[in-house]
Amino acid sequence: MDLFLFIKNNYEIIGSIIASITTILGVPFLIWKNNVAHKAVKATQIQINDIKFKNYIDNFNQAIGHLSSPELFTRLGGVKTLYNLLRINKTKEEEILSILHSFCKNSIITNEGNKQSEDILDCNKILANYKYQLDENFIKLSSLDLN
Repeated sequence: MDLFLFIKNNYEIIGSIIASITTILGVPFLIWKNNVAHKAVKATQIQINDIKFKNYIDNFNQAIGHLSSPELFTRLGGVKTLYNLLRINKTKEEEILSILHSFCKNSIITNEGNKQSEDILDCNKILANYKYQLDENFIKLSSLDLN
């Protein structure tokens, strides 16, 4: 009975002691949980980046394949896809622009002076636009000669 009487008289102090013990014991678990959650988020971000890179490579390879198609709309799709990839990934700018430049040059040579098709015109517009933007930023691409 003395224990119940002691608890009844000192319940505020006992409550404070229990809260302090719970806090002291709970802090390591909170830190551990935060670290586990941070590692999970980091792993998810790595997976998302891998998926984005894989999709980028797949789209790039498909676009290159479409450029050699005999059908106009397929070639036009390849040019548009490369343009979209150019806007998405600024680190591959020179590579994509040189591919578009080669495509335009080869298509003009094989066309032998006939009227330029829509895909070649779009390709030239993209190259002209990017050459202007790159020259404005003091980045000279000597390989891009639109003459």
